[in-house]
Amino acid sequence: MPSSFVLGNPHQSETTESLRDGALVFRSRRGLHPIARLAIEALPKQLAGDVLTGFSAEPAVALAVCASFPDVRVRHFELDLYVAARARAVLAQNDVSSVEVVAAADLPGVRYPGDRADAVFEGTPCAAVILPFPARGDAKLARDLVEQAALVLAPGAPLYAVTDHPDGEWVKELLRDVFGRADAVLRTKYDGVVFVARRGDKRVRAKDRTHDVVVEHGGGSLAFASRPGTFTYGRLDGGTRALLASHALAALPPRDGDVVLDLGAGIGILGVAVAKARRAARAILVESNVRATDLARANAARCDVRADVVAAPDAVALQDGCATLALTNPPYFANFRIAEQFVADAFRCLAPGGTLLLVAKEKTNHAAIVTRHFGRVDVEDVGDYGVFVATRSP
Repeated sequence: MPSSFVLGNPHQSETTESLRDGALVFRSRRGLHPIARLAIEALPKQLAGDVLTGFSAEPAVALAVCASFPDVRVRHFELDLYVAARARAVLAQNDVSSVEVVAAADLPGVRYPGDRADAVFEGTPCAAVILPFPARGDAKLARDLVEQAALVLAPGAPLYAVTDHPDGEWVKELLRDVFGRADAVLRTKYDGVVFVARRGDKRVRAKDRTHDVVVEHGGGSLAFASRPGTFTYGRLDGGTRALLASHALAALPPRDGDVVLDLGAGIGILGVAVAKARRAARAILVESNVRATDLARANAARCDVRADVVAAPDAVALQDGCATLALTNPPYFANFRIAEQFVADAFRCLAPGGTLLLVAKEKTNHAAIVTRHFGRVDVEDVGDYGVFVATRSP
């Protein structure tokens, strides 16, 4: 009898897919992502030991490994806490408790000892690692993950690198550079390619790619450490630059006991830089990317700013009225869901008379979101960006 799984709301599950000669059945609303489908079909006939999968809110690959190899220990890795929570929900929905979801800055067991030295591995080596490499993914993060995968694999163990790029040449070249060799084990005309690279005798090096971003604000210069997989890696993004340069921010007089709330703080640039310039009592940095929260803590300390870093996808744990100034540079994906959440959080967390500053290129929808929660909004044009300003009524 096949193992059957539901991904998402069972009442909206319109697509049924049978994989591995009918041994696995998945029901979902939109169907499996091509990368997940390729990875599942490429699984070997035999597998034993620890297996690491990752980067999917619908952990179909982890479910497939768990069902196909009951004695295997499966861990599913995520950088983002929101995605990790969704993955746990899917596992619980399918009554699967044997898959461990790990949200961390690096692959399980990988640690960077400091002073920007190469990583070391402290853990049980994996029998296989299965990771997605989307065609439009972050190339620097991809190299980071491939090097870490080589570090965590047991000698001779495979990395299954799955891409939805039609030929996957960039993945193949990356694997060859790190492992010395890579072979295509499954290729489809439209969906992509699965490559396998095995840990050999070649010395494995997982380089620390931390890079400083220098920010000029408030008459001072601050350096922020950044890493691949975090927003503003290696450079100051245009939105952050626009908000820091806005007249709206400059016109806000510092208040005694200022508390600066940065929603979607990333590595902490906005919250820390503004708190430093205003001599704020403290900053509160809310961020769901675990790698970024680790850096935000270090960056706040480096800049001598008292900061509470909240590792979470929202500000639900914060008290009402805990801040006097809220800042956010929301991401553009998720159809404005994240912007809506951040603005709602800002309204609740701001004390009466507190101000929100939001920066975004798209203006119509963001203006509507801010107005919906605050009643009104002013917009300052800064280059290609709009800085949206709203105050919570006293």
